[in-house]
Formats: sequence, structure tokens, C-alpha cells
Amino acid sequence: WLRATKLQQDGKIFELVQLADWITKLEPRFTQVWSFHAWNLAYNVSVMLNEPSDRWRWVQEGVSMLRDRALIYNPGDAQLYWDLGWLYQHKIGQTLDQAHFYYKKELVLLMEPLLKDGSPNYEALANAPHDINDLLKEPSMTTVLEQIRAEGVDPLHLENLLALETNQTVSTLEQSSPAFSRLIASLQKERLHNTLRLDTGIMKEVDAEHGTLDWRLADTHSVYWAYQGQRHAAGFIKLQLDRMIFQSMSSAFRHGRLFKDVLGNMIPSPNLDLLPWVRKFYLHALEERPDNESIQTAYKNFLLEALAMLVSFNRVEEALALFEDYHNRYQDEDSLRGFDYFVAKILVGSMKDLNSRRAHAMIQGLAQQGLLAYALGDEERYAGFSAQAGRLWKLYRSQFKTDEHWERMQIPTYGELQRDTLKDLIKKMEEPTLKARLQQLLGPVNSA
Repeated sequence: WLRATKLQQDGKIFELVQLADWITKLEPRFTQVWSFHAWNLAYNVSVMLNEPSDRWRWVQEGVSMLRDRALIYNPGDAQLYWDLGWLYQHKIGQTLDQAHFYYKKELVLLMEPLLKDGSPNYEALANAPHDINDLLKEPSMTTVLEQIRAEGVDPLHLENLLALETNQTVSTLEQSSPAFSRLIASLQKERLHNTLRLDTGIMKEVDAEHGTLDWRLADTHSVYWAYQGQRHAAGFIKLQLDRMIFQSMSSAFRHGRLFKDVLGNMIPSPNLDLLPWVRKFYLHALEERPDNESIQTAYKNFLLEALAMLVSFNRVEEALALFEDYHNRYQDEDSLRGFDYFVAKILVGSMKDLNSRRAHAMIQGLAQQGLLAYALGDEERYAGFSAQAGRLWKLYRSQFKTDEHWERMQIPTYGELQRDTLKDLIKKMEEPTLKARLQQLLGPVNSA
């Protein structure tokens, strides 16, 4: 241990890793050994390097130490499941490391060949054999294997098979045959089980219990490992795992869906359909620990954030239901003033301090976010932001008792603000496809 510390201080990373491997092998049943060395590799060693790809290698080494070794020796140790979930939740999923975008992209690239739009085909995976060699012996595979080899492709290379499927270079008949599909499913299952140690049966349970999650994202993996750990947990570690689940679910609610824009870029977007599941886990935690102030505060903050997001996506009925829940639990001066005031207060802060310039800026900012969402093909969010900008304009207007006072503030009508924002955005937009989509709105906005 002392040598390992000295090696780290001297920047001798590879010798440190070798020594850490020996330490864990000498004390394989001692949880703290695994926890410390995995954390050290993922956090301390990784940041000693500048290139994101080098950092990712050591983050992965920390993950592998826990997933592929520690849990093999200690399958019933709840702390190790929490440690592994934490690497996904915090190191990969959050934004504290300057290379976090690279980590997220690499996780997407790692998972995409195994999924379709973020979700496993559980039926196909369940029917696929555990050993690929058993599949290759089936008589029905002979023709398909010959065709694949004729294309100059290794039939056991998953990415190449998926490329054949996409490019349709294999005949449509054989490509859509059960044998071809079983081959792909078997290779996917083998990699999920053997490389990533993800049990497809437990993945299905996680989706059933937590809503349909996107398995390309770090939050989903932290939920998976925390869910596994709960089976072995009691006392404080059980509380930690519960927190990991509702925190990761909250994060997935915020940006748990990968949205593909018109340019083909993958952009994290809220997964608002997870709302019932997130609330379920918060409420379950509150029922078990009604006096825990941290959980009460976490749920209160979640309601505030979720309200603003639902309104931004024009899902007003769901937002009203959350507002009622908030009002019944945490009744305060703002909630007593009604839904419109409460939501506007969440978005812009104190209404009484909102001067004409700030009001103008906030309304235009909401309108611009909606227009950008429309340009990227997200019309639901466009409707939500536009509605919220209009709601804020009306609410600000209602504070002025006379028309004379209002006219003195010189704030344009909402239609004028929206039109000016759209024209300005079109002028600045350089991408032709996005610009063309915005120009489609000039007619409707001009008539607003």
C-alpha cells in the first residue's frame, strides 16, 4: 500500500496498476481494497492524463476492477454494487470531469451495437443461446453463414453483421430470416453477458420496475447496479442504494432520452415519460423514512424542476397534477397565488423584481428556446416554450393596473416579441436545413 502511494506520487501509473492488482488478489474478500483502488484509478489516475481517450481507459479500468473482479469474489457485497453504480452515476454521468462528454459518447458507442434506439430486444435475446457455438451448429445457419462469408465478412463480427443488415447487401430473404436474426441476437447477448456482465433477464426487470430506460446512458447503468445491490443491502447501504436509484431516475427524467436532430446529431433530451416511476421511488423512500429531511428536500426540488420541464414541453395537465402535489405537501406563499404565478416564479425568480428589460429578455429567451427546438425537429418542446413565453407575458402585463402605466414600460405585444425573435434567429442561423425550417414559421408568426 505504501509503495502504491509512492508510485502514484511519482506518476508511475502502470507500475501502480500492477501493484493494485496484486493487492486485490492478496485480499480479494476485503471490500475496501476493491473500493479504494477502483476509485483511485477512475478518479485520481485518470485526471493525471490530458487526452480524453487516455482518461476513459482508466475510468474503464476502475469499472472493470469492480464489475469483472470484485463482484466475482464478493457477489453478495452491497457496497461494491454501490461503488460501481457511483462510477456510472457520478464519474461518467455528471459533468465534473472536463472529459465527461467524451465518456458519455464512448458509452453510447459501446452500447449501440447491442440495442435498437437504446432498448434491448428482450424476446430475441431470451431465445438466443448462451453459447454462440451451439447456434453455429444448427443446420439452419449453414446458408446464412455461407452468404455472410461470401460478402467477405466474419460472421462472428457483430458490427459488420449490423452493417450488412443496414446496407442490405445480404439478400432480403436471408437477411430477414430467423437464422440471421438469431445470429445477431446471440452475438449481442454474448457481449452483454461476457463483456459488460449485464444479465438480460435483470435488465428486463429493471425496465419493468423503472420504466423504459435508455441503456446507452450512464444513469441507466447506475440504476441497474443499485438494483442488483438492493438484494443484498440493509441499513445505511440500503438507504444509499435507494438514493442512487431516485437520483439516477431524476437525472434520466432530465436528459434520459437521446434525441436525433435533423443533422443526425445525438442530443440528450428529457424523458418525461419516466415521471410516474421517478415519483414512485421518491414516494416509496418517503414512506420508509418520513422524517428524513434530505429525501423531503430532494423530492421538493424534483417537483419544482419537473413542473418547469413539463410546462416547457406543453404537458400542462401533468404539470397541474404536480402543482397540486407540491401545494398539498409544501404549501407556501407562491403556491397560494396559483399555477401560472408559481410556474413563472420557478422560471424567472421573483416577479416583483422583474423590470421591463428583464421581462423582455426572459420572454424572448423562452421564445428563442422554443424556436431552436422547432428547428431541430422537436415540435412538442416548441409548443411548450411558446406557451410559457406567452404565459409569462400575460402574467407580467397583469401587474400593471392601468394601460397608461403599461404603455410607459414600452414592452411590445407577445406576437411582436415572437416575430422579432424569429427574424433575428433566422438572420443568425448558418445551417441551411435549420434555417429553412424556421422560415416556415414566418407566416404563422406574422399572423399572431
